[in-house]
Amino acid sequence: MAIAPLMRSLKGSGWLLANRFALLGLLSVIALGLIMGYVLSSLLVGAVSDWEWENTAALVRREVERADLTPLFAAAPTSTTAARWERELPHLVQGLPEIVRVKVWGRDARVLWSDEPRLIGQRFPDNRELQEALGGRVEVEIRTLKGRENVYESGANVLAEIYVPIFAGDGGPVVGVVELYKQPRRLLATIRWARLVVWTISLAGGLAIYLVLLPLLKAVYARDARERALREYTARLESEVARRTEALVRASRAKSDFLASMSHELRTPLNSIIGFSKVLLRRLNGDLTERQESFVRAIQQSGTSLLHLIDNVLDVSRVEAGQRELVTADVEVAVLVGECVEIAASLARGKPLTVEAEVARDVGSIRADPTKLRQILLNLLSNAVRFTPRGRIAVSVRAEDQATHFAVRDTGVGIRPEHLARVFEPFQRLDPGTGGTGLGLALCKTFVELHGGRIWLESREHHGSTFHFTLPATPPPAAAVAGGDVSAALSGTESCGG
Repeated sequence: MAIAPLMRSLKGSGWLLANRFALLGLLSVIALGLIMGYVLSSLLVGAVSDWEWENTAALVRREVERADLTPLFAAAPTSTTAARWERELPHLVQGLPEIVRVKVWGRDARVLWSDEPRLIGQRFPDNRELQEALGGRVEVEIRTLKGRENVYESGANVLAEIYVPIFAGDGGPVVGVVELYKQPRRLLATIRWARLVVWTISLAGGLAIYLVLLPLLKAVYARDARERALREYTARLESEVARRTEALVRASRAKSDFLASMSHELRTPLNSIIGFSKVLLRRLNGDLTERQESFVRAIQQSGTSLLHLIDNVLDVSRVEAGQRELVTADVEVAVLVGECVEIAASLARGKPLTVEAEVARDVGSIRADPTKLRQILLNLLSNAVRFTPRGRIAVSVRAEDQATHFAVRDTGVGIRPEHLARVFEPFQRLDPGTGGTGLGLALCKTFVELHGGRIWLESREHHGSTFHFTLPATPPPAAAVAGGDVSAALSGTESCGG
């Protein structure tokens, strides 16, 4: 009934077949109709089948009670009981439609009577349906017959085996089971017609819903045109955003150039302050009082720390500007490590702390950027001094296969386990009260990777930390390390400031 209006609508609306929303709606309605038909038919079939089996079971119980056959379930199978079963059961079958055979089971899963004498007295404890029926439930097994199975059911192709529990009075225990063999022709015919009706109603209802939704689909089609115009406008906006982003990138590079220039200008007077403070401490121009010496040492330490921070800012600016090249030379490892340890020892003056170097004898010179290697060591040592209130800091260097291994160990406060994942990220200060820019360890990672090496950390809270890094015997070529942005260069967490 609903197909003719649908076809007229389709012929009068050429847009419908060409529009994806309309086709999608039609497919959705058809799918909905199929799902509804399946669900409703399944529910209907289940309800009709359950009613059929329960009704048959009720009729069987009534016939058993009417013929007073309940006591026979508890009696031993004898010729007398078998004769009574054989006499009474035909009357029971005559009162039930479509029943072709009957079998009687005892409480112990033993066959009390069957039209096959060879089965009488045998036990079948593995029969699942029988065990369920002995538990008080009506169980049904549907079988499709073929071949020799049609000996008793001539002309049938579907057989329902219904296991009916028999109770000893109202609410009493199960005393046995009557198994019925039924050819449910009327039930199957009813199910076929019910399914046909349900599927027809579901599909017709789905098509009717689609006809109701046609105006909505037309509105969606019109909205699609507006969305295309909106997408074009969005594309123009994205182009404008890209243009402005490029301008921001240029501004960021200008900022980095400015920071690099300012940092360079600040380093010159700081180097003079630090140099003159060293001259004063060496007493080349006369002795100093104890108070004066403490002042000069404070000047030296503060200047060194400030110079360290400026160097970090300068290096970040260079990385952001894409200036990541290496300036390699032959570096005497023992000499460079000794200088760094001496600077760290001056930073640790006033603490019960020793700073030592352990350079293996087979470590000579390596090919590296001396400025960046010095800064790696100074960053690690200054961190160690800052977070080691007492104890020992040691720099160890040993030769490995095609690489040189450096390690900076301390007996300081260590790092919490939850902070280890951020050890080499930039601008991370896990203890803000200690000062620093949060760039030192991030720069260490950048410089080590520029050399083609790797850096990692071992630490336990309250048990100190050990920073390891390795440098290959031959650094990568400049082309392999040049370029990139700051997010790629500074990709890890500084655990303790720096």
